Amino acid sequence: MALGPDLPLLGPFVSYSHFAEFANLGIGAVFALLLTRMAHRSGSTRNHVTAYVEDLRRRGRGLDRALVLAAVLLMVAVAVSGSRMGVVATCLGGVALACALQRTAALRGTGWLLGLLVVGALVALMFSGFDDVYERVASAADPSEGLEGRVALFRDSWAMAGAFPWFGVGHGAYELVFPLFDESARGGRAQHAENVYVELFAEAGALGAALELTFVALVASAWWRRLRRLQRSSDLGAVGLLFGVTAVLVHGLTDFGLRVPAVGFTTLLLAAAAIAPCAAPVRHRLGRPLVGLAGLGVSALLLASAPTFWGAHLADLAWRQAEALATPRSPEVDADALARRIELVDLALERRPGHAEYALRRATLGWQRAAAEAFAGLEPGQEIPPAALEALQSAAALAQTRALEARRYAPTYGLLWSLAGQLGVRWLGQPEAGEWVVRGMDMSPESPAACLAAGSYLLGRDDVRAVAAFERAVQVGARPDRVMPPLLEEALRPDVAAAVAFDDLELLLYLLPRLQVEPEWSEVALDVRARTLELLEERAAGPDASARMLEVLARLLVEDGERARGAVLLRRALRVTPGSKLGLQLAELLEQGGDAEGALRAVERHLLHHPGDARAAALRDRLRDR
Repeated sequence: MALGPDLPLLGPFVSYSHFAEFANLGIGAVFALLLTRMAHRSGSTRNHVTAYVEDLRRRGRGLDRALVLAAVLLMVAVAVSGSRMGVVATCLGGVALACALQRTAALRGTGWLLGLLVVGALVALMFSGFDDVYERVASAADPSEGLEGRVALFRDSWAMAGAFPWFGVGHGAYELVFPLFDESARGGRAQHAENVYVELFAEAGALGAALELTFVALVASAWWRRLRRLQRSSDLGAVGLLFGVTAVLVHGLTDFGLRVPAVGFTTLLLAAAAIAPCAAPVRHRLGRPLVGLAGLGVSALLLASAPTFWGAHLADLAWRQAEALATPRSPEVDADALARRIELVDLALERRPGHAEYALRRATLGWQRAAAEAFAGLEPGQEIPPAALEALQSAAALAQTRALEARRYAPTYGLLWSLAGQLGVRWLGQPEAGEWVVRGMDMSPESPAACLAAGSYLLGRDDVRAVAAFERAVQVGARPDRVMPPLLEEALRPDVAAAVAFDDLELLLYLLPRLQVEPEWSEVALDVRARTLELLEERAAGPDASARMLEVLARLLVEDGERARGAVLLRRALRVTPGSKLGLQLAELLEQGGDAEGALRAVERHLLHHPGDARAAALRDRLRDR
């Protein structure tokens, strides 16, 4: 499910997985309505699927047939949403429904009917991208796309739950406390445990989880009693609703959909509808007034909290709009876009003053605006005028104050510590603030920015920790153009850059040409080149070597005088990407090696894909003249 960049986060759905959960609840509601209508027409709570199919063929059953079609379309919607666990939950929900229908005799022989619905869904998928759905489900076997990251998240979440065993960290505090226990190399800040049950124990502790699970057990027991005694046609609705609730509870093993309003409230409403006839009336003379008073109290609390929820909704809307302006297209738009972003973030902070990420972004944007004004019109290397420097220091002090004040709302949000430390060390003359930079990485190890800042600070102070910080930044997703410039252009430390890139081929390929342009770095460049060749040889030996890696290895081998091996590698690269421009390189290489005939064939094949290449045409004419 695609979400626009300016849509609020507090909406009915946050991702395609939550849409899939809501769709499964809709399927359960459809089955409940179908079963209720069937029982009402037949006058019995015990039916057989053949009689029901025969009944569907009669005139006046248009609504029922439309409901069956709706169930099929919702199943298709779950599949095309891209939610792998949504598909699994749909299947297990169907199994639970089939078992309940057979066990209660509400609709015996349902196996083939549900199978028919699945076949209908598969036929519909044939016209809506079956290959995409298959590839998405099959990607669960890929470690980078599958459950490996979630397993690490569960493991660290259990560690957090073990540190706060009885009362947990408090509902809603998971995002703020979890960084202290996060030991994975997963990029991004975890806002949820991606498992509603693990998150329940982490936030509520054993006592809170026991209370909530007791509530679930009471609902389940009442539901079971109703399923055992199907007396009225409306009782069959409880059987149908079992599909949706089962699917959502299964999906909760790898998601947090029950915390999304649309999914959580709908699940509660369907469960209440399933057990409502089993509720016993309160007969004590004080019972009804007490229950009424409790209901009024809950209603008052809900009404009193409505402005808070609405304010959070508007704050998130402003935040999303501000984030949508994060990449202006031209320098002229920069100042206006920056001012508009600051205005929107101020609006979000006004409505949610305790939101640490909003406070961090406000401090960062204010500093960026001050820096842009101070450096405007200055040439590279030109000294900052005293007035501009004073303005920069004032802006740095204000941004640092904002970051430090926001820590009371999120004391473990490492980016706040990192920003305050960087401003203190660079602009405010606070050497002790360097420890804040390192603490920022320790508290937010999933942030490439925090790791890069810590690595830059540690250079020259503790090179071993600096290398570890830069390596961590690479692990959590920092790009080579973010990792290498601080080491080469600012710190002039090619030795540290080589140590960071030692086992990372992408970093080595980025680093090597930059080392070769500086004569004083030639020794390090030779070591990096040897390591690059070693890793490229290993990759080229496998069948999945990319065309780029083969081309780079070929170029390095040709530099070493191994033209024959270089030509073999270029031919392999052309088989991977036949339409690339490597054909011209191959032709020139063969010409240099004296193979004019092979060079002519190579350049003619190249011109089939690039007929307008003047350089290739000139080479072809020269080879033909021979």
